[in-house]
Amino acid sequence: MQIWIRFIVISVLSLVITGACSGSDEDANTSNDDQDMPVTEETEQNMATDDVEVAGDQTEESVQEDANTNDRLIIYEGDLYLETTNYQETVSAIERQTEEAGGYLIESSTRQSGDDRLPLGHMVVRVPVNDFFSFIDRIGDTGAEVIEEQTRGRDVTEEYVDLESRLRTQQTVEERLLTFMEEADSTEALLDVSNQLTDIQQEIESIQGRINYLDNRVDYGTLHIEISEREEAQLQDRETLNTWDRATDQLMGTLNGLMSAASGLAVFVIGFSPIFVPLIAIGILFWFFKRRKLKNDVEKGNNEDHESRS
Repeated sequence: MQIWIRFIVISVLSLVITGACSGSDEDANTSNDDQDMPVTEETEQNMATDDVEVAGDQTEESVQEDANTNDRLIIYEGDLYLETTNYQETVSAIERQTEEAGGYLIESSTRQSGDDRLPLGHMVVRVPVNDFFSFIDRIGDTGAEVIEEQTRGRDVTEEYVDLESRLRTQQTVEERLLTFMEEADSTEALLDVSNQLTDIQQEIESIQGRINYLDNRVDYGTLHIEISEREEAQLQDRETLNTWDRATDQLMGTLNGLMSAASGLAVFVIGFSPIFVPLIAIGILFWFFKRRKLKNDVEKGNNEDHESRS
């Protein structure tokens, strides 16, 4: 009886040990199969997609943090309309002040306007944003009068933060694609990864260019300046006034005008005398007969009144 019990115990132990050994061999084979499996193009794309999703989640969080913590990014622009009595002096003063402020001139043009051919110009300057408004205030020191002033700002904070987020995402994808390119085991896979890498790098350059542009526009304010010259009113001196000469000329002109008018009237009367003399004679005769008839009518009326009273 004891012999059978020992036999059964030994058999059970043998089965347990055999099962444990076979399970460990399967796990080892499975892990070896995973390590020996080649990295295919589909696997690379899936891994890159997973990395992009992870990077996207991280960048979304960083976008929110940046939007909450960073200062607002504002692009400032302005328009000035100036009048001056010395155009060239004003232009030179603005150029000098722009250089002193650490800015630079973008555009300058001049043309002639009006019957007096006075100069009229347009300038575009860019100055550091920290000195933008004080620069506008100093324009009055150039001797020009500020006729109109306009300033405006455009908030580009959200666009800038979004660009930085997209840039970080694309750079993460670029790093993964470079890794896949090193691990590519076929020409077809290498070409496919290379094409994807080219597209990503072009996108990175485009985003970086836009970021650089916004950086420059935010760091420097843009000012458009219209300058027109007006004539300066001056008090004439005694020599240029010539009061006596001008008065004498005015008197002579008046006398000449009267003499000319009298001469013209005499010429008119004499020239039309063949017509005027008969008309005047007829008019005198008509008036004489009219007056005589009126007198006779009055006398006749008086006589009738006298007879009626008698």
